[in-house]
Amino acid sequence: MNIYRYIPSPDIAAYCEKIGHVFNPLEMAVIVAMSGKAIKEKHAAWQKITEYPDMPIRGNSLFKARESLHSYLRELIAYEEKQIEVFYASADNVVCRYEVKRMNERKWSDRGHGVYSSVDKAWAAWKSEYGDSKNIAKVRIQKEQLDSKNDNYYAATMNTGGDLLDITLYGTISKKDKPDDLGSIFIHLPVPFEKGDLVTNEDGKPCVLEGIPHWNNVWLKYEDYVSGKIGSGYDMMGSYYFIAKHEDSRLFRDRGRSCDLWQMRFFTDELIGRDRFLKSLSQYIKTEDKCGNIDGLIAMFLKYKAEDEFMNIKKLDKWYLDPAQRRDSLDMDQCTILIDDWQMQCCGEPFKIDDIVNWLAVKWNKNDWSCNIDVVDVGTIDYYYEHHSSEWKKLFKITGKIKQIQTLYCKFKPDPKDPTGRWQIRTSWKSHLAESADGWEANIGEYRLDGYVVILENVKIAPANKTEVTFDN
Repeated sequence: MNIYRYIPSPDIAAYCEKIGHVFNPLEMAVIVAMSGKAIKEKHAAWQKITEYPDMPIRGNSLFKARESLHSYLRELIAYEEKQIEVFYASADNVVCRYEVKRMNERKWSDRGHGVYSSVDKAWAAWKSEYGDSKNIAKVRIQKEQLDSKNDNYYAATMNTGGDLLDITLYGTISKKDKPDDLGSIFIHLPVPFEKGDLVTNEDGKPCVLEGIPHWNNVWLKYEDYVSGKIGSGYDMMGSYYFIAKHEDSRLFRDRGRSCDLWQMRFFTDELIGRDRFLKSLSQYIKTEDKCGNIDGLIAMFLKYKAEDEFMNIKKLDKWYLDPAQRRDSLDMDQCTILIDDWQMQCCGEPFKIDDIVNWLAVKWNKNDWSCNIDVVDVGTIDYYYEHHSSEWKKLFKITGKIKQIQTLYCKFKPDPKDPTGRWQIRTSWKSHLAESADGWEANIGEYRLDGYVVILENVKIAPANKTEVTFDN
């Protein structure tokens, strides 16, 4: 059995195979549990492990000791198969919902509209809404009983092909007859990482590794983790430094499930913007003699932060103001465009995540979006989609790949300043992330479709030519 292919981190898997590290049957069972493979594949692997010599399972604060690994694995397989049977079985008075998880995101970002009477119908609904998107990593369906006094419900995670990855029963009696979680067992997992390495996790963001349990300290010994004397499998994580993406750009040290050792790998992409500082920090941490280096490190951090915050702004402003500069196109990592629903309904073409679009737009001015725009808080807007103005000298041609679509819904009331009653003003709003847009999305109760906030990446911006503006006011 090639256990290395079950290790989620490709760098850790390659390292363990390179050094020929041998895992015992219990460690193999834990690796399979943490692999992220489909349940069917995990069950087959655990069944294979029962052909290896049996051994006891050491206990810890979260896992009760067992005399036989084999009997535990058979019990776990039988339990999960029973839960799967109940989850997929047809039943009266049940309600199902779905939500999706996008690529390179830790959180479940989108809950689908509506409720459904079966798992199959919930699955069909998500496929109808998101099926063509390559940006979806996982789907989770929740199933619960109506008209019931208990609060139990099932949550099953699947990949986009429909393979079941995990199933969990939640609620007051969810732990009844449930075997303890293999993920709560700490095992020795050899890693190729060293203190100060540039690493990343499942979200792909760069950070500098500061510590993992392998590196003993005076108070907590690594062998005590492995023996189960202290801690649990949830201590298989690291601590690292990263730079926050919000305005203050502070350097943070983090330790938690976001630093999961199972998912850790070397960061090999190019460092961009203020993240360039992480290379200097890595070198600083790896240098044994740090005396006299701290001032230079602080100066380097401030330098990269200033460049990222101000140099790009100056470049952008100069491009807008200098006619000579505007003969050339401007490249940007990303930009945000607001699209009115009426613009889409009149002349717009439907679009979806990952589409490459060529749009005409003007620089954003909140006065262009009338009727009490201040009640809507959607963050920074760079451009306003414009398909009706013939003032071609004010228009820009924007080309980019759609990264995110946020659909806006607003509640309106008559404008008291308008005696005709024709004009309305926004009173409140709500929004949700979407995979596509066509200008005709259904209203949500009293909230009417009002527009879209679209983030483009790999953007190229150029002044519009007169020949490209073919529409009239």
